[in-house]
Amino acid sequence: MKKQPSKPRGPDPLAIPTDAGAEVTSISPDPRRPGQLVVRVGRKRAACCDAELLDHLPLATGAPWTDELAQSLADAQQCSNARTLARAILSRRPLARRALIERLRRRGHDAAHAEDAADYAVRIGLLDERAAAEAILHRTLHAKPAGRVLLESRLRQGGVDPDTAGSAVRDALASRDPVEDAVAIATKRLRAMRTLAPEVAKRRLYGVLARRGFEADVCHAAITRVLQDDADGAYP
Repeated sequence: MKKQPSKPRGPDPLAIPTDAGAEVTSISPDPRRPGQLVVRVGRKRAACCDAELLDHLPLATGAPWTDELAQSLADAQQCSNARTLARAILSRRPLARRALIERLRRRGHDAAHAEDAADYAVRIGLLDERAAAEAILHRTLHAKPAGRVLLESRLRQGGVDPDTAGSAVRDALASRDPVEDAVAIATKRLRAMRTLAPEVAKRRLYGVLARRGFEADVCHAAITRVLQDDADGAYP
């Protein structure tokens, strides 16, 4: 099993006391993390955040270290942590927006920070709903043929939005013949059913094809053809 990206642990601004005279002593780029700034209060690291998350804060060298500033910086730190984890998750494989948010929530981020991280990932081009849908379809169809119903179900499970899912499924199936795909599956499965009564074999073949997402008319057409083409003449 692949190891999951660990949840980032940034500094905790709320752990630094807001004593009289405490102030922000420096704001500088983090040499190890491009695009992030390190905020120090005294000699302590108060935060290490994406720079854009600090733009709206009353933050400057010499600014008083107040409860309000500590709380605002803590929120920015949590947003930054969620973004860092989102980047790590999406570097492994494409995910839909809803799936990314659910993953971040399971890793302990609240809804607001998870949604911010997803929006950020879309903004920088790291999250692409269509690419996520195509990845799910590729994994499903690579194993063996599948029908529209199963493909749509897999995309729903993957959190892909309905419009993107519908378009992706149509494109994925545009060059495929569902009956031919169903025939290919049924032909292989029939080989293990020669000891069964014809009606039992038909029911089982129908169940196999239905579970692979083929619609009723496709299932019936494929089964009829497979039984007619049966070389051994096992079933009339």
